[in-house]
Amino acid sequence: MAIGSITAPTFAPAVRSALASASVTPTPSASVGQLVPAGQVGTDPASEPRKLIQRPGVAAILSSPPPPPPPPPPPPGTGTATLTWNPNTEPDVAGYKVYVGLASGVYGPPIDAGNLTTLQLTNLALGQTYFFAVTAVNTSNLESGFSNEVSKSIF
Repeated sequence: MAIGSITAPTFAPAVRSALASASVTPTPSASVGQLVPAGQVGTDPASEPRKLIQRPGVAAILSSPPPPPPPPPPPPGTGTATLTWNPNTEPDVAGYKVYVGLASGVYGPPIDAGNLTTLQLTNLALGQTYFFAVTAVNTSNLESGFSNEVSKSIF
């Protein structure tokens, strides 16, 4: 028998006879539930609203954001150095610049100390030796040569 372009299978008479007389007895299954014989009043499980059962451990994992990353390690210890120098006696001194370096005679950009003669440097890394020198600046913005160099190891 043809249905559209699909042909339904045909069975030999012996197979048809066996199929017609065969009885199927369903057995209850834990995953399907109890079967209700046809014609008996019962509830069709497919028509009941489905219930979502959440396991607490799984629900917490699915609904919680990921934990924050661990805090960064504490910064290495730091130390301070307090520099004090004698004032320049020239009448046109406008201020001082402090130079700091990690090697003798090799300094980074200057720190403007204004017209103070004491400066405290903070956040110096432990285990490091620092080298310091001071210059004077006059009112014409001319800078003197470096003072004698001093050093301090931070422990």
